[in-house]
Amino acid sequence: MKHVLISGCTRGIGAACVKKFLLNDWVVTGMGRSEENPFPDYYSIFHYVQGDLSSTEDRKRFVMEAFYKFGKIDALVNVAGVAPLERKDLLEMTEESYDRVMNINTKGNFCLFSDNGHG
Repeated sequence: MKHVLISGCTRGIGAACVKKFLLNDWVVTGMGRSEENPFPDYYSIFHYVQGDLSSTEDRKRFVMEAFYKFGKIDALVNVAGVAPLERKDLLEMTEESYDRVMNINTKGNFCLFSDNGHG
Protein backbone atom coordinates (compact mmCIF):
# COMPACT_ATOMS: atom_id res chain seq x y z
CA MET A 1 0.00 0.00 0.00
CA LYS A 2 1.10 3.54 -0.65
CA HIS A 3 1.34 6.05 2.20
CA VAL A 4 0.43 9.73 2.13
CA LEU A 5 0.90 12.49 4.70
CA ILE A 6 -1.91 15.04 4.85
CA SER A 7 -1.63 18.24 6.90
CA GLY A 8 -4.82 19.99 7.95
CA CYS A 9 -6.72 16.69 7.89
CA THR A 10 -9.43 17.32 10.48
CA ARG A 11 -12.08 19.07 8.38
CA GLY A 12 -12.96 20.56 5.02
CA ILE A 13 -10.62 19.89 2.12
CA GLY A 14 -8.13 18.00 4.31
CA ALA A 15 -10.77 15.57 5.61
CA ALA A 16 -12.07 15.06 2.07
CA CYS A 17 -8.53 14.25 0.92
CA VAL A 18 -8.14 11.68 3.71
CA LYS A 19 -11.39 9.98 2.71
CA LYS A 20 -10.43 9.91 -0.97
CA PHE A 21 -7.02 8.35 -0.27
CA LEU A 22 -8.48 5.78 2.14
CA LEU A 23 -11.13 4.79 -0.43
CA ASN A 24 -8.35 4.30 -2.98
CA ASP A 25 -6.37 1.85 -0.82
CA TRP A 26 -3.75 4.23 0.58
CA VAL A 27 -2.66 4.39 4.20
CA VAL A 28 -2.73 7.92 5.63
CA THR A 29 -0.94 9.83 8.36
CA GLY A 30 -2.79 13.05 9.06
CA MET A 31 -1.94 16.05 11.18
CA GLY A 32 -4.26 18.63 12.67
CA ARG A 33 -4.67 20.81 15.72
CA SER A 34 -7.74 19.00 17.06
CA GLU A 35 -7.15 16.77 20.06
CA GLU A 36 -9.55 14.15 18.71
CA ASN A 37 -8.70 11.72 15.93
CA PRO A 38 -11.06 12.65 13.06
CA PHE A 39 -11.10 9.08 11.70
CA PRO A 40 -11.06 6.70 14.69
CA ASP A 41 -12.76 3.89 12.74
CA TYR A 42 -9.74 3.54 10.42
CA TYR A 43 -7.09 2.76 13.05
CA SER A 44 -5.16 0.24 10.95
CA ILE A 45 -4.88 2.51 7.88
CA PHE A 46 -5.06 6.01 9.37
CA HIS A 47 -2.65 7.44 11.92
CA TYR A 48 -3.43 10.83 13.48
CA VAL A 49 -0.79 13.19 14.84
CA GLN A 50 -2.11 16.12 16.86
CA GLY A 51 0.04 19.19 16.30
CA ASP A 52 0.54 22.61 14.80
CA LEU A 53 2.31 22.91 11.46
CA SER A 54 3.93 26.15 12.60
CA SER A 55 5.86 24.22 15.29
CA THR A 56 9.20 22.70 14.31
CA GLU A 57 8.85 19.98 16.95
CA ASP A 58 5.33 19.09 15.82
CA ARG A 59 6.45 18.88 12.18
CA LYS A 60 9.33 16.59 13.15
CA ARG A 61 7.00 14.38 15.17
CA PHE A 62 4.52 14.23 12.27
CA VAL A 63 7.09 12.89 9.82
CA MET A 64 8.83 10.59 12.30
CA GLU A 65 5.56 9.01 13.50
CA ALA A 66 4.53 8.51 9.88
CA PHE A 67 7.78 6.65 9.13
CA TYR A 68 7.47 4.64 12.34
CA LYS A 69 3.85 3.64 11.66
CA PHE A 70 4.02 2.80 7.94
CA GLY A 71 7.74 2.63 7.06
CA LYS A 72 7.72 4.93 4.05
CA ILE A 73 6.12 8.03 2.58
CA ASP A 74 4.96 8.08 -1.04
CA ALA A 75 3.12 11.40 -1.19
CA LEU A 76 2.44 14.60 0.70
CA VAL A 77 -0.69 16.74 0.58
CA ASN A 78 -0.28 20.09 2.34
CA VAL A 79 -3.77 21.34 3.11
CA ALA A 80 -3.18 23.14 6.42
CA GLY A 81 -3.80 26.83 6.18
CA VAL A 82 -5.25 29.72 8.14
CA ALA A 83 -6.66 33.13 7.43
CA PRO A 84 -5.46 36.33 9.08
CA LEU A 85 -6.71 36.91 12.62
CA GLU A 86 -8.83 39.78 11.30
CA ARG A 87 -10.00 40.27 7.73
CA LYS A 88 -8.61 43.69 6.88
CA ASP A 89 -6.76 45.41 4.11
CA LEU A 90 -3.29 43.87 3.71
CA LEU A 91 -1.62 47.10 4.79
CA GLU A 92 -3.59 47.00 8.05
CA MET A 93 -2.55 43.46 8.99
CA THR A 94 -0.85 43.17 12.38
CA GLU A 95 2.55 41.54 12.72
CA GLU A 96 0.99 38.81 14.89
CA SER A 97 -1.56 38.02 12.20
CA TYR A 98 1.09 38.07 9.46
CA ASP A 99 3.35 35.71 11.44
CA ARG A 100 0.48 33.29 12.05
CA VAL A 101 -0.43 33.12 8.36
CA MET A 102 3.15 32.84 7.13
CA ASN A 103 4.27 30.32 9.78
CA ILE A 104 1.46 27.91 8.96
CA ASN A 105 0.64 28.51 5.30
CA THR A 106 4.18 28.97 4.03
CA LYS A 107 6.94 28.11 6.49
CA GLY A 108 5.23 25.05 8.01
CA ASN A 109 4.54 23.45 4.65
CA PHE A 110 7.92 24.37 3.19
CA CYS A 111 9.92 23.05 6.17
CA LEU A 112 7.99 19.83 6.68
CA PHE A 113 10.72 17.57 5.33
CA SER A 114 13.75 19.80 5.74
CA ASP A 115 13.17 19.73 9.53
CA ASN A 116 13.74 15.99 9.40
CA GLY A 117 16.79 15.92 7.16
CA HIS A 118 14.76 14.81 4.15
CA GLY A 119 14.58 18.06 2.21
